[in-house]
Amino acid sequence: KQYFFDHDFENSYFFNRLLARLSLKRREVRLLKPLVNWKFALTTLERMHRYAEELSFNVPSEEIDHVWRIYDEQSQEERERMIENYRRTGRGGYNIAEEAVCRSR
Repeated sequence: KQYFFDHDFENSYFFNRLLARLSLKRREVRLLKPLVNWKFALTTLERMHRYAEELSFNVPSEEIDHVWRIYDEQSQEERERMIENYRRTGRGGYNIAEEAVCRSR
């Protein structure tokens, strides 16, 4: 059976609830995509790891890869701004700042 949804499905309340239930069932931290505030993607990545640790959940590698792809696709200047945003808003840890710097070289 095929289901057809309009283009706003992923932004819908129904989709958000479905994603939350899936996340709970699989014990995974999932992202709502697209990331609305992508300039703070590194902070989002840290929070995903922190929430997973607090809840004894996992962070799927495709979710981590998605955040790093956003970072990698930016210009050098935008990457520097993203690192600065992370330093201002993140708690630190999970080697995010270190990896971001290495990826910028």
